[in-house]
Amino acid sequence: MTEPTVPMGYPGGERPGPNERTAVLPVRRRRRWRRWLIALVVLLAVLVGVDRIGLAVAENELAGRIQTSQHLSQKPSVSIAGFPFLTQVAQRHFDHATVDIHDLDANGLTISDLHTDLYGVHVNGAFNGAEVDSLKANAVIGYSAIGQALSKYMTLDGVQLGTATITPASGDELTFAFSPPAGITSLIGGNDLIKLTVHVSLESPNILELRSGQFPGLLADLGFQPLDVKFDLSTLPFGVKLTSLTYTSTAVQVQAEGKNVNLSQAGLSTSSGG
Repeated sequence: MTEPTVPMGYPGGERPGPNERTAVLPVRRRRRWRRWLIALVVLLAVLVGVDRIGLAVAENELAGRIQTSQHLSQKPSVSIAGFPFLTQVAQRHFDHATVDIHDLDANGLTISDLHTDLYGVHVNGAFNGAEVDSLKANAVIGYSAIGQALSKYMTLDGVQLGTATITPASGDELTFAFSPPAGITSLIGGNDLIKLTVHVSLESPNILELRSGQFPGLLADLGFQPLDVKFDLSTLPFGVKLTSLTYTSTAVQVQAEGKNVNLSQAGLSTSSGG
């Protein structure tokens, strides 16, 4: 007696009915789509990783170029906005980038923070230079830095009278106060605290001017004239032009801007300022 042939490829040797076959196909399709989805997610993760690595490399390279061309003692922090980054590289155009420089010496005046926004950065074909459509900068000059700078002019017979404390007064005026050494105090009539009013202004797009009022009593008799100290800020990076001043509880903030700034390996030039 011949035994019945068992259909191959089915559990139990029985061929599934029409309803069972219909149920198996969606399961296989779901598994196939799941594999494709996992592969797509992995591919996207790799592309994002490559994009972020490329961004980090470009920011570090730009920071190095800025440090060299602007003769900075330390490398600035650079951030390039926009995603994805690699498409911007292909177009050689960045809509927005920021540069942050800390503890910058500007001809004897310390700028604690200089934040610059670059708009419309066009990189040349050799990727060794760029032109910036416009930029805006904000320089933060702490009152302690102003006090240290002005104190250098407060000397008697070569002896510095002390380090001044600067506090905001009203409008564009600051209060300049210092306590001279005991030996000097007796010379000036026992005044242990000397106060002056200091006026801060922009004399030109490159000059920050600090002017004081008259010195009191014996200090004036000893030959102390009102302070009129001018700081040349033309050495600020990117050739920015000073435009306005604002005051906080701890610092003077100087706003500046520039247009059509050309950055290159050899240096920097500005065709026009704001």
